[in-house]
Amino acid sequence: MHYKTIQAGFVVAVIWLPSVHGASISMTGLDSYFTPGVPFAFEVRFPMLTQLGAYNVEVVVQSTSGVAGTDFYFELPETHPATSGYVFPSQANYFDAVNIDSVSQQRLTLTDFSETGVDVTPGANDRLAHVVIKTASGFHDSLTVFVDSSGLLLDTPNITPTAVAKFDTVQLDTANVPARMIRPIPEPTAISLAVAGVLGGVCQVLTRRKLGWSTSRRWLLQHSRTVVVATTRV
Repeated sequence: MHYKTIQAGFVVAVIWLPSVHGASISMTGLDSYFTPGVPFAFEVRFPMLTQLGAYNVEVVVQSTSGVAGTDFYFELPETHPATSGYVFPSQANYFDAVNIDSVSQQRLTLTDFSETGVDVTPGANDRLAHVVIKTASGFHDSLTVFVDSSGLLLDTPNITPTAVAKFDTVQLDTANVPARMIRPIPEPTAISLAVAGVLGGVCQVLTRRKLGWSTSRRWLLQHSRTVVVATTRV
């Protein structure tokens, strides 16, 4: 009886775990580091969907320091719908906009609709947008980027707003995806100072060792001479 209980628990775990993040809105090509003052980009993609007729996806960037919209921000002129593999046959109704939620957070809204439903297939027509983020050259704090599941909308083309099949799963999986932390690459001067500090420490150790060896050598020579002189006198 005890064995059967353990086995049942294991089966439930195997069935449940693969669903985590499996049907989420994803961000691909997003690096773990950025160079202050240099824009970086990534793509937003859909999971497999059936009869998608309209979407609203919101991407958020935030930081614990700096000012959203000034020190870090979505570069709207360079953000655009995917040039290939776009989710809908046409980009005519595509629209994007940015809003500042707070001094430390900015939101990018991506939206589009199609009069006919589209089945989304990963690797074929799952691409939504090419997103660009810029930072000020003097900004050296980490950024956090994530898709806000609370603003997610995935509807069929029906006149009456109707969510696509498995919308709840997509929303939940998107909410469970950890926010991406992106750290600034240290300035060259900071790297140089760090290297200089390490080299300085090594040089000090070597100098102390050299001085210690020289002192020991003089002591040995002095005592060796004393021994030799004493032996000669005898």
